[in-house]
Amino acid sequence: MAVLAFARAKLKVGDISSLEAFYTGAFGFVVTTRIAVDVAHGGRDLTGAIEIPEWAMRPAFVCDPGGHQIELIQATA
Repeated sequence: MAVLAFARAKLKVGDISSLEAFYTGAFGFVVTTRIAVDVAHGGRDLTGAIEIPEWAMRPAFVCDPGGHQIELIQATA
């Protein structure tokens, strides 16, 4: 089997914690960073959760302590 290299992988799953073992075991992915934004840690909520039922998603926009905007998306279907 050929060896593949990924510079970055973006996964859109409902519960990454429960699927992490699958992706790391099956594909050899290595978790290097997981972004968790929390107001208690200096982050800032910009919009709160935005319900978009027709797209089956719930995005929100936050800023990290440095002011960088981060888009968070939760699949709702």
